[in-house]
Amino acid sequence: SRVPLNPIQAPTILVLFFMLILEPATNNQLKEISNGLAVGGFVSMASTQNLPTVLDFAMAGFAGGLFLLLLSPFFEGFGGRDGFSSFCGFSLWMAVRRLITCKRTSPHEHL
Repeated sequence: SRVPLNPIQAPTILVLFFMLILEPATNNQLKEISNGLAVGGFVSMASTQNLPTVLDFAMAGFAGGLFLLLLSPFFEGFGGRDGFSSFCGFSLWMAVRRLITCKRTSPHEHL
């Protein structure tokens, strides 16, 4: 019998698996790697209705990573940096995608 995976369980299992593999191998950079994995894991928990393609997930994850780099100096000693960075990256990509796919209407169509 197969165990069904939901959108929260699958990324969590993958991130945990990679963190367990990387911890003994990379002691010095583990904090940076685990932060990147956490941001990617949080972004991958998004609904496929909002991020329907792999490119959408990749771009939202990339934007989340940029926010992580930007916000790291301001979040020293506080929790929630990874989740907040993921949320900002997801929101930014949704806004960019909406602007890209938005059909431009001429000003005379509303008259």
